[in-house]
Amino acid sequence: MALRENILNTNSALRAYERVTTDSELVRIQFALCQATLMAHTNKGLRKYLEEMEGGECKEVLGLDFRKMTSKDYWKIGAKLRADMEEMKGKKIAEYGLDYTICGQRVETTADILAMMEASIAEMISLMKEVKRKMLDAPKKMFSSFFRDMTEAMDGECVTTEYEEWKMNLGHLTQERLKEKQTLVVADFLKKRVLRYAAAPTQRELNEVQMDKVREYLPSNYEFTDDFKEQCAIFRRFIHWEGDQMLIDYESYGKYFYKYFHKLSVEEQFALFALDHTLAMIHRDMKPSQKPTQRPTPSPSLKGGEQSLLPPELSSRRARRILARAVEARLLTADYQRPSDAEWWKMACMADVIGEELSLSNKWVVFCSLWGNSNLRKYNTDKQGMTDYNNFRKILRSQIL
Repeated sequence: MALRENILNTNSALRAYERVTTDSELVRIQFALCQATLMAHTNKGLRKYLEEMEGGECKEVLGLDFRKMTSKDYWKIGAKLRADMEEMKGKKIAEYGLDYTICGQRVETTADILAMMEASIAEMISLMKEVKRKMLDAPKKMFSSFFRDMTEAMDGECVTTEYEEWKMNLGHLTQERLKEKQTLVVADFLKKRVLRYAAAPTQRELNEVQMDKVREYLPSNYEFTDDFKEQCAIFRRFIHWEGDQMLIDYESYGKYFYKYFHKLSVEEQFALFALDHTLAMIHRDMKPSQKPTQRPTPSPSLKGGEQSLLPPELSSRRARRILARAVEARLLTADYQRPSDAEWWKMACMADVIGEELSLSNKWVVFCSLWGNSNLRKYNTDKQGMTDYNNFRKILRSQIL
């Protein structure tokens, strides 16, 4: 989260200078140089952030008040800093034994420092306005990818253990028991009010909550919170149903995770991850006929479970991230198989692209086994060089790599 901290520290440093009491010109110049350097590096970080957004990536939540931080008054250079730099502008900093460059630009006098800071502030405001615009127009998949990337480091072992212990204590596992467990884990999640930052539900949304159906699948002595129905109404915005399975909409789920990242506690961030992890295990145990066709893979940090669907060559974190993006782009089904309407030459092209990215020497063996078709290499060879093949290959690289 270095960029966010740099932006906040830049403003703090501007304010801090106004409290400097030393008479030493050298110390004041060094302080100003540090501020100018921080501003320049912050802008460099903002430019990189914009480049990543252009590519549909988001590696950090800024969580800033853009309205305030794009105001010139917020970044105004203090009277003391300005007066000090102007007072010493006739002297070269070399006279103080200083030899300094900022991002390749040589600093000769304190007037240069002041000019650089003013230019950096103008650029920073412009860059943050652009970040805000890009965020409003960001592709939805960026948020689902952000959720996956941020939660991949979370350890789901405790969640897995709790679920496996529940199964052990249950005895006979049935579809109805799994539906009850699904309802219970969601109800427990809603009682934590992790979604409290979302907009209040409308009356229409409240009317659509079937509390009698919810109670049917919960313990008879289950204790509801006063706002449980409201939390249910909000939660419905983040899910859809396929058969008996309550599936998370990762685009809206990831967007909420991103938007309120800095307001959510570490425990609440983990609760969002744990719910996803637990639902994935429940759905894995449900009847095969009820499996979803478009569910993205869980975070690559999950242990066991759906990871066992993959051969060892595709079980690395990088491989699972690529496959997750393929599922999300609907190029693969939730269990990493060929969608019924996908042409085999496209599957072969995907195998070739992924294999190259992962440097798999046996890529055709791996994917022929995974997808149950020994002719993948032939499909790929026959189609190579053709316009539609080359175009699809470009699309693949932009969507899953």
